[in-house]
Amino acid sequence: MIRAKLLTDGTAKQAEFERLFAKSKVEIAELELGLGITRAFAKAKYNVIFNGLEKDGNDTAAKVAREFQINYLFSP
Repeated sequence: MIRAKLLTDGTAKQAEFERLFAKSKVEIAELELGLGITRAFAKAKYNVIFNGLEKDGNDTAAKVAREFQINYLFSP
């Protein structure tokens, strides 16, 4: 899994990353459209990786994750 190797240091973190995001989606789109698509993936129980410059981006990501009981990462 290339993204795990790029985002971790090759220790136990990599195994945890691979387990956590074995079923993950990254959606890149304009804010409103992207959030709608991301919510659809979350509803289907995909873990999601949020990326954005919005001041409340992490709060939005956490809210979606709680609502659909998934895992998430947020990167500003």
